[in-house]
Amino acid sequence: MANTQLLWHTRPRDDSALFAHALGPFGIESIISPVLHIVPKSLAHSVNDMPNGLLLTSRHAAHALALLPPSWRALPVYCVGHATGASAGEHGFTRIILGMRDVHALLPRIAKELAVGSTLLYLAGNETRADVKNLLAPRGINARIAVVYDALAADDLSSEIIAHLAASRIGAVALFSPRTARITCALMEKAGLAASAQHITAYCFSLNVAEEAKKLPWATIHTCNKPTSTAMCELIVLHHPQKRVRETYE
Repeated sequence: MANTQLLWHTRPRDDSALFAHALGPFGIESIISPVLHIVPKSLAHSVNDMPNGLLLTSRHAAHALALLPPSWRALPVYCVGHATGASAGEHGFTRIILGMRDVHALLPRIAKELAVGSTLLYLAGNETRADVKNLLAPRGINARIAVVYDALAADDLSSEIIAHLAASRIGAVALFSPRTARITCALMEKAGLAASAQHITAYCFSLNVAEEAKKLPWATIHTCNKPTSTAMCELIVLHHPQKRVRETYE
């Protein structure tokens, strides 16, 4: 399968485009065909009562920061990842505390820095993996959750990715979340293309992602040694045999 060199990016389009761009200098040939689509929502949560801190686990929630009162710009904003932190900074927030792994790694710091009785406003998506409210409650912190975007699963694979899979032109797939892996596997099965996985390398962001990916018979599954975009990039560069650059958009 020497010609199966395309790397399939399954994340939402903006995320995929940024990651494909980062891989470009290394000669990785990419195709972007998301299995998740982001739909921003207005901030329905009351903003009359200022919390003691804000939490964002995705840059897709950052648009809601623009809807908050100017006085809130002095609040600490706990962010998972550089991209999320940078997005918060673009909205005028200066007290940005970064967690580089996941929200579970950031919660102990929140519990340490916010006083008992404090309120944390979590700007989240409709699919949240961590039960932040119950995890912080024993520490005396009241977490309020405001859903500010929906991450919607695709109903089917795009016609373009189906054609590439059928022609054995996909050599690898990048899977960043358990949900993305689960949807990707389900849509490949729905399209009758599950068997094509045996010629594809799956690059997984974490062990939890790899567990979901195991639903299909991938040629190889590689997992990051730590869940960061930098580690994912290094993993792909180390193992992917790409020699030239091309970005194909759906």
